[in-house]
Amino acid sequence: MTLNPGSHPHPDVLERWFRDEVDEVTASQIEDHLVHCSDCAELLDRFPEPKNLVLELYAKPEQVGDVTVETWHSHLTLSDQLSSQATATNHEANSPLRSKASSHLSRWKLERLLAKGGIGEVWLATDLLFNRRVALKRLQEKVSNVKTVQERFLREAQITARLNHPGTVYVLDCHESGPDSYYVMSLVEGSTLRSHIARYHQERSAADAGKTADLIQLLNDFVAVANTVAYAHLLGIIHRDLKSENVIIGQFGQVTLVDWGLAKMIGDEEISDDEGSGVGSRSHTRLGSRIGTPVYMAPEQVRGENDALDHRTDIYGLSAMLYEIMTGQPPISENSVEEVFNSILTVPPRRFGDHGIESFDALEAICLQGLSKRPEDRPQSVSLLSECVTNWVANVLQQKQTDMDRERFFSMTDDLMVLLDENEGIRWANPAWEFELGWKPAELIGKTHVDLMHPESVDDVGQKLALLKAGGSITGIEPRMLCKNGGYKWFLWTASRLTEEKLIYAIGRSIDNRRRREETLASVIDGVPESMVVIDTERVVRFVNREAQEMLGYDKPNLLGRRIDEWLAAAFQPTLKSLLSDLLHFRTLPDAEKPIQMTFLKQDRTELISLVKASPIHTPDGILVLLLFREKP
Repeated sequence: MTLNPGSHPHPDVLERWFRDEVDEVTASQIEDHLVHCSDCAELLDRFPEPKNLVLELYAKPEQVGDVTVETWHSHLTLSDQLSSQATATNHEANSPLRSKASSHLSRWKLERLLAKGGIGEVWLATDLLFNRRVALKRLQEKVSNVKTVQERFLREAQITARLNHPGTVYVLDCHESGPDSYYVMSLVEGSTLRSHIARYHQERSAADAGKTADLIQLLNDFVAVANTVAYAHLLGIIHRDLKSENVIIGQFGQVTLVDWGLAKMIGDEEISDDEGSGVGSRSHTRLGSRIGTPVYMAPEQVRGENDALDHRTDIYGLSAMLYEIMTGQPPISENSVEEVFNSILTVPPRRFGDHGIESFDALEAICLQGLSKRPEDRPQSVSLLSECVTNWVANVLQQKQTDMDRERFFSMTDDLMVLLDENEGIRWANPAWEFELGWKPAELIGKTHVDLMHPESVDDVGQKLALLKAGGSITGIEPRMLCKNGGYKWFLWTASRLTEEKLIYAIGRSIDNRRRREETLASVIDGVPESMVVIDTERVVRFVNREAQEMLGYDKPNLLGRRIDEWLAAAFQPTLKSLLSDLLHFRTLPDAEKPIQMTFLKQDRTELISLVKASPIHTPDGILVLLLFREKP
């Protein structure tokens, strides 16, 4: 192509030049032309328009079909990255240093090219004065003579320099010299927040677990970013391109928000599109006047309302970042560019649960509020958003401490503790199971009472569990529990239902020694030729021998565990109470060897007039009272 004097390159040719799609001769002619032609430079300032890929697709939906979000992201990943993202791109330098700039770079030795954007390039450099590595950003040669590009580049450097905060890069030097302008920043090394998010969700999915500690770390990183943005807002600066790609996590946990190229001072004239001065960088889009990264744009950015952009636009961006942390995806994930913009304007983000993520109610609420379509419906300051996330993390940590304390208590107690699910399977068990019965807690998961109790106890416990789920309660059941070695031990169980969680909480205390003593006592009592009943201080029958069962006509199950009052005639109940009182208080009984007459009610409700002798029995479990009786002649 040959440009005639006074003529201008066609916009299509200008765009092809910008994309490095023209030959060297044409490129040289266009670059010379831009130096002298303010009209074309101004056109370049507004570029891309109308041949920009995004604008073309947005204006012609019929051509969108084959452009997916993945394709779109491929146009988003070649941003200038500023200083810190440059560390992730280790391209070897493939162009010589411009000799015309060498006199200004005596302190800064360029080592290698790290990244190139729309108009700028970032170099790894050495500070010869302090012998340290830095990042140096300068204009690309092909646009370095364009005056408006130079102005925007300087304004980008000025805004970056105003940000004196641990969460931003530091501007160490700036040289304003037209096409040879550059500025030097601290070099930030690390990996992007996006990569940390992707790794967390990959590991979370593989482990099928929450990995709470990793999530808390990501949220702490988010709060650090939010604090940096709040600082910028205090200075009247809005970022306008907040996304996880623009956050760098250093090796020692330092969090840096980078790529302030689209930032502007509220009230200043518009700063050009990507990279703070660039036009056509593929990590951003400027649809006519749209500024930002599409899938993270706030609705007002999509509508091109640049004059209306304020701190609430950044709140939307932060909320999109929070959404990505929690779900692993940006809030908008459609299949085409057109659908992306339509969803931003009209479709609310999906709930966390739609991504298979547990609710996190408070966190989800503030996140979705921050993604409101109308700026006035969002939290009105970054501090409110940050405070909510901080409080949520604090509550989780407090709950974790409570759980640790509870776990420590459960580890110290000798009582068996379990949580049963709706199917009566064990969901959790404490360490006492291993000490008492030999079962490791992990070995118990999924087992039911059928697997762990003596067959004689299974039906009775099953019935009581059914009553519990129906709203009843379980207290004082005494099944024999299976030891891992095949033996059995007696335990006293109580259980209650946790209605909201649909779980059953049960606690069992060993009564094995007591029951074995009772079995020994029962065998002795069974050998006594007279009718004998043993009651406790509450007059509950603990033992009864065969002679007493035959005399009264009751089966053993109808006597054990029931109060003796049920088959003692009412007229004699005060006599028994007085007798027990004297025995328990060690008072001397008159005529102790003389039997006392009492009347019992047999199963057929006929009266049995008996002569009764009472004697206390002192056991490790308390005082029992032995009653010997025979029918009165």
